[in-house]
Amino acid sequence: SCRSIYPHNIKICLGGDLLLTMNKKTINSFICACLFFTSLLVGCSKDENSEKKKNLSGLSVLGIRISEPEVSPGNTVSVSPLISDINGQGRTLTITAEACAVPTNFNPLSPSCASEPTKLKLVPTAPTLVGPLYTAYTASTSLTVPATFLMGKSTVDQFNGVSYLIVFNILAADGSGVSAFSRVLVSSRPQKNKNPEITDITVAAKPLSTMPTEKVAVSTTVPASSTETYPELSDPATTVEKIEQLTTAWFSTEGTFAKNSTVNPATNEYEPGSKPKGRPSLLVIIVRDDRGGEQALIRAL
Repeated sequence: SCRSIYPHNIKICLGGDLLLTMNKKTINSFICACLFFTSLLVGCSKDENSEKKKNLSGLSVLGIRISEPEVSPGNTVSVSPLISDINGQGRTLTITAEACAVPTNFNPLSPSCASEPTKLKLVPTAPTLVGPLYTAYTASTSLTVPATFLMGKSTVDQFNGVSYLIVFNILAADGSGVSAFSRVLVSSRPQKNKNPEITDITVAAKPLSTMPTEKVAVSTTVPASSTETYPELSDPATTVEKIEQLTTAWFSTEGTFAKNSTVNPATNEYEPGSKPKGRPSLLVIIVRDDRGGEQALIRAL
């Protein structure tokens, strides 16, 4: 069975080790993505916790944050990939981006807008990854959704929203690279989705700020307001109330988390690793809702 644990953030490794960090969830992830992509409920997997993640090290895109994950036609948003390239030590990265309606032949293994005649070329800023963490939301780009995007769509689709695809391609000089895609939900719904928030990661209700000496139970601090209630049309005459489900993705440079992802509210277990020389250990915790919103907490230990 498949679940939309990562509704907008399948990543494809072209030369780095991204499949070993976030997406070593077996090929079932991509099969599910293809089956569910008509609504962009992508990134589901048979068991996303069946294998421990490889520690962060090489070039990876861990997430993509959109300033407003749900908008009306004609609105403009800022889109920023969460790039991690610890071993790259601030090397130069080349990044391109494009946006389009979801192609009918969309392939999550090779995300592209090439087949769409109305594709938009986006202009990301130069990626800036500074030490010692070399991990950040960076390379932001502005996207204006076409004002006519919902024309010809059904009443239900216009209200509930139609996905507009965004694709990033990132390349390093050594030939390693990653591609990642996301989507902004375009709707006529008056109550738009907002990004969730994460304010802390804690152990025994206290902020985790140093490397533990033993395995610990860790929790996130996520405001209750991050779980939104919203209306959805089941047919043109029937409105139902929905409640978002939040999930959390867990990444580290040293040590391991017992689970790759958890459903909020939930705890995880962190088994610490050896403290590295010359830099702090890094934790990246990403909270996502099931409508395209996300926010990350980057914590140095």
